[in-house]
Amino acid sequence: MASVRAPLFWAWVAIVTVSVLANHWLLRRTLFFYSDDWPWLWRAEFVEWARFFAPLPSDLYNDRPVGAAAVKLMYQWFNLDHRSFAIVLLALHAVNCVLLFEIARRYVGRVPALLAAVLATTWFSTLNALVAPANIFDLLGATFCLVMVRCRQLAADSGRLAYDIAGGLAYILAIRTKEFAIGMVAVILLLNLILERRRIRTALRESAPYLVVFVVYFWTYLQLVTVQAPVGDNPYRLHIDFPTLLSSLRFFWSVSFYNDIVGPMGVIVSGSGPSSLATSSCSVMPGW
Repeated sequence: MASVRAPLFWAWVAIVTVSVLANHWLLRRTLFFYSDDWPWLWRAEFVEWARFFAPLPSDLYNDRPVGAAAVKLMYQWFNLDHRSFAIVLLALHAVNCVLLFEIARRYVGRVPALLAAVLATTWFSTLNALVAPANIFDLLGATFCLVMVRCRQLAADSGRLAYDIAGGLAYILAIRTKEFAIGMVAVILLLNLILERRRIRTALRESAPYLVVFVVYFWTYLQLVTVQAPVGDNPYRLHIDFPTLLSSLRFFWSVSFYNDIVGPMGVIVSGSGPSSLATSSCSVMPGW
């Protein structure tokens, strides 16, 4: 066991080292809070802790108490020391890349998984989440999504329900960090069906904890859709129609595969080999 874990440990060290060296510029003293950071810092100062412990959403969009609690916690620890905020964001990024490695090596082997994780440390679309504390929702949300996938893998290996329960809790935290994580149930189902090669009935049974979470939150959001009128002058309002959906998909595809920079070759390069696994795993959240 020790002989197996030692290479994994050094792989983790390599991933964290590359992540820090490639992104150390984020720790410059010349950087400071801007734009969306300030409304969340205001909430950190004036909103009581009790508001951050609601298990179900009361607003259709931007009701993200777990991410808001993370900002409040950092604010109470660091006040307005932007560099300390950046250290936390960079540490989360490194953790996400290590989780990606652990998830990927099950399917592609250790060396390709390490390459995928190293690519993720400098992947443009993931780095968007590191430049501002307000992006904690994408970054921390991705952490919970990756933990969710890793718990499903551990449950598949051991047959222990405890791992799936932990994965279900991570799913709840991911949704309450950023509501778009609700779609992660599809990733779990596809993982069971395609990568784990489960029969449909077995895949549904093993996905049961995640399906229960999905049904509860989908029903809650559906009720909010029917009873809450959209606020027209809110720039962060949820607006869903077919053109907006296509435009959003095009934007995230372009960011993920560098299409606006290198053209179609970005899709070809990113879609081949271990980098495709990094892409598919990291695309769980729009900003990571």
